[in-house]
Amino acid sequence: MIDPSFNRIDPDGAGRFTTYNTGLRLFADKTIVPGKLYAALNLSQDMTWTGPDPYGRSSAFTVGGSLAWQVLDGVYLSGEVRHQRAYNTLGFGKEAGYATFAGPGVFWQATKAFAISAAYNVQVAGKAKGQPGDLDLTNFSQHLVKVKAAYSF
Repeated sequence: MIDPSFNRIDPDGAGRFTTYNTGLRLFADKTIVPGKLYAALNLSQDMTWTGPDPYGRSSAFTVGGSLAWQVLDGVYLSGEVRHQRAYNTLGFGKEAGYATFAGPGVFWQATKAFAISAAYNVQVAGKAKGQPGDLDLTNFSQHLVKVKAAYSF
């Protein structure tokens, strides 16, 4: 699946944009053990234009993989590893840094129409260009918490 997106942020309403974001995403998943174990691979390229003039341009490339195990009917526990690279251009030119994240997650299909998921990732490795240290805290957070509620109708 490819999921292009486009966002425009204009907080002042003056017609001069602050930020445009465009994301290209590719999602793939596979059943490893029917009814029990599932795998996923995600690739994304996010490009950001910041303005007004002079426009700043940046991008981030992400590759991630996860395994999810169904522990109860409608309840899944998962583990994820994700690697991200930040660039000071829209492509893969001027690398600003990289980070690798890992952590657990949980998904609960509460009803046929309602689901909740949560994940916690911590940066386990990284490097910002020109900065000391074993993590990239310039371009990425050290801890990420993602919570999502979904309702289908």
